Amino acid sequence: MSSFIFIGPPGVGKGTQRSKFEEKYGCGSIVPGDLLREEVSKETELGLRLSDILSKGLLAPHDIVMNVVEKKLRFFKDKGVENIIFDGFPREKEQADALERLLKQYPLYSVKCVLLFKVSDKTVFKRIHHRLATGSSPRSDDKSDEVIKTRLKVFYDKIKDVVEEFNKAGIVHEIDASGDVSSVFKLADDILAKFME
Repeated sequence: MSSFIFIGPPGVGKGTQRSKFEEKYGCGSIVPGDLLREEVSKETELGLRLSDILSKGLLAPHDIVMNVVEKKLRFFKDKGVENIIFDGFPREKEQADALERLLKQYPLYSVKCVLLFKVSDKTVFKRIHHRLATGSSPRSDDKSDEVIKTRLKVFYDKIKDVVEEFNKAGIVHEIDASGDVSSVFKLADDILAKFME
């Protein structure tokens, strides 16, 4: 059992790559952003609280994020899922520290590898505009270039400390995500395959 972390700016293709790993290896995935957006779409009490925050491209409150992460982690453990991908999480050092504490309760899911997907900001905008044009984006915050810029700024401001923390453990691998889906998957799979046995 292991867990893996996929980090990268919005539009980099983390979700697409995660789906390919789910299909090939049967991994479970924890995607806090999707879980929180689901609450918003259902207009739950939590969703109403989050709606304004997420629509501006800002990060959800720490306690809420960690609550949904722990709930999903417990679900996978109970189901006997062997490998888990954290997609787009942790987004800031506070979350990275909290994840480290949480995984002490689930040592079988210790983080073996962090993939840092990298592309230019120009490519980010191009990909987000493409998924809007094709109707493949479920995100309302994809519709505004200003919100996208905010999301990128928040990402770059916060992620440095996260990457630095994992770099201390020597488990960060940078992936050039500018290629097509298959070529990026091969780069990622060449790294992760040895952990999936």
